[in-house]
Amino acid sequence: MAYPWDFSLDGGAAFHVVLAKEAGLSYAAVALVTDYDCWRENETSVSVSEVLAMFAKNVKKAADVIIDAVQVLAAETDLEYLSAHKELVSSAIMLKE
Repeated sequence: MAYPWDFSLDGGAAFHVVLAKEAGLSYAAVALVTDYDCWRENETSVSVSEVLAMFAKNVKKAADVIIDAVQVLAAETDLEYLSAHKELVSSAIMLKE
């Protein structure tokens, strides 16, 4: 997906959303930035080691997001969406009888 700022996002995530919906699964994407030098004109270039260091920090952030999401979902009492997912799956998948 291109933006006027001359950078792009991985289009594969949209494909995964479609597959998840077809399978009756909830789906969420998390995007974490490693550097800005590819589209910010005033940024200095970064080295591979700087990108890898930021990536290591992002691993911790991603884990925190997942842990928080699991805790929120575990506390959820309205599970109506699960019935909708079950119905979607039963009509989307052809099984041999």
